[in-house]
Amino acid sequence: MFSRLNLNLNLNLEGGSVVHDSSDEVNSLAFLLKSYSGDFGFARRLVESFNAFNSESIRLFCVIPDGDQDLFSALSGNNVTVLSEKNLSPYFTQESVHGLRSGYINQEIVKLSFWELGLCSNYFCVDSDAVFVRPFGVSDFMFNSQTPYTILVEDNELQVEPSYFANHWQGRQEAIRRIMREVDLDDPVMRTCHGHQVFSAAVLQSFKEDFLNPR
Repeated sequence: MFSRLNLNLNLNLEGGSVVHDSSDEVNSLAFLLKSYSGDFGFARRLVESFNAFNSESIRLFCVIPDGDQDLFSALSGNNVTVLSEKNLSPYFTQESVHGLRSGYINQEIVKLSFWELGLCSNYFCVDSDAVFVRPFGVSDFMFNSQTPYTILVEDNELQVEPSYFANHWQGRQEAIRRIMREVDLDDPVMRTCHGHQVFSAAVLQSFKEDFLNPR
């Protein structure tokens, strides 16, 4: 749902300020990995594939709990920077919300607030269990130096899967419709995303300052 908002704001933002701007197309994009010690094996495999296929020296920022620094330091390299999540921790919650674990919520908070560190104009959020299988560059993720691609799906296959529909779909659908109403998105077709999206610092800054703060 946010990704749909991302796309609409990108198309209508008139010169909105970007936290970190650069005329270099490569520097307009970075990758973000939020991980922790329990996923270190997956994260190491991801970083290995990232290094093998990163054809344009795109930077990857690996954000981890402060106590996992020694473990993850082995992944640092020319294009990989390991950062503590402590700079974003004031936003964190210690309690579950609507049945979602605090760890999951804080992971999403890192993804939504990473732009505030001012390290890049756009960032592709990648999960630890992902693997790169071919060479990639900026043009795979960006339409131009300021406009990221957004991948949206209708999830029709989930609607017709009986078990998923009964246990997850109906509540999820209502939650997404509620978000659509809140942001005045009048569209009979519900489109959403499942992770691995490019986030725009300009859009997120506008989302915080123009939408969230007044409310």
